Amino acid sequence: MDIVIERACLEDAQKLIETRNLSFYDDFINYGKCPAYNNTMESMERRIKIAYLYKILIYGEIIGDICIKKRGEGYYWIAWFEIIPKFQNKEIGTKALTYVLTQFPEADRWELDTPIQNPRNLYFYEKMGFVMVRDKVQSEKLTLRHYRKTISAPTGIIK
Repeated sequence: MDIVIERACLEDAQKLIETRNLSFYDDFINYGKCPAYNNTMESMERRIKIAYLYKILIYGEIIGDICIKKRGEGYYWIAWFEIIPKFQNKEIGTKALTYVLTQFPEADRWELDTPIQNPRNLYFYEKMGFVMVRDKVQSEKLTLRHYRKTISAPTGIIK
């Protein structure tokens, strides 16, 4: 499978909105809200400009994205990461996240939140070396699990 991961540009905004809507529709229905679902063109363009937004392509078609935000010296936040359902469980997410993490050699800490109601997400992030920090109840339908991955800078060894 021809997988390409590259920085998104403003021309990708509409397709990224469509991709996120496909990917996060079930979360929106199940939890009553999802910040990645149904973004406006203005908010997507702003994210492309201010964040590190990587598009994931298969045979030239955008099938997902990873949005990274710098939160401090060596500290990065994975704000969104999705792949449309028909391309899930094909190791694309593993390859995409591995690639993106290598783009920030100065990073010594990565963090993210994901719903505990989605065991596939929990399994994926733990497989990728993320460790649970805490759970945060958002509503009676949604609890977010906060994950962290720490990397020791001098050796690059994951703790």
